[in-house]
Formats: sequence, structure tokens, C-alpha cells
Amino acid sequence: MSDPRLSDSQQQLGEKILNALTNLAKMPVTAHEWKFMPETDSYELVITTPWIKEKGPEAASWALLDALDVAHISESTSFVRFEAPGLKTAQAGA
Repeated sequence: MSDPRLSDSQQQLGEKILNALTNLAKMPVTAHEWKFMPETDSYELVITTPWIKEKGPEAASWALLDALDVAHISESTSFVRFEAPGLKTAQAGA
């Protein structure tokens, strides 16, 4: 099993993604949290946004892809998850 600590590069990528979502896509982000997933020995960036309830998870995923494109972020976002209070987490990236 590898070391479960979140790397600096992961943290920096997470910050870039959050900045792209809030500044470029104008997505309201009410909370975000890195969660360790022991099943996969990796971290997920869970982003809480009302868009999940208002627009649906597909719209949030498209907003993520558009913001990443504009911000020239090409790294994988398979670790990003969106959620709304009281709803199941929705996977965003590929």
C-alpha cells in the first residue's frame, strides 16, 4: 500500500481546479474537502455546490471541463467529485 498523504502537487492542482470553477465557470462552491479513499489508496476532492440540485451533475461536469479548457489545465480530474447537501456524491472527471 502506498503512502496515503496528499502530495503538494495534488493540493496545487486542487487549488487550480477550484479557482477555475469559481472564477471562470462562476460555480458557487460552498465547501470542498479532500477525502482519503482507502479502497483505492487515493484522495478525492469533494466539491459541494448547489449546482448539483439546481442544474444537475452533468451540468457541473460540463462546467468543470469548460473551465479546465479555458484555464489550460490538462491533468486528469478523475479524483474530483461534486455533491450537494443531502445528495449522493457525483463523479466529475475522466
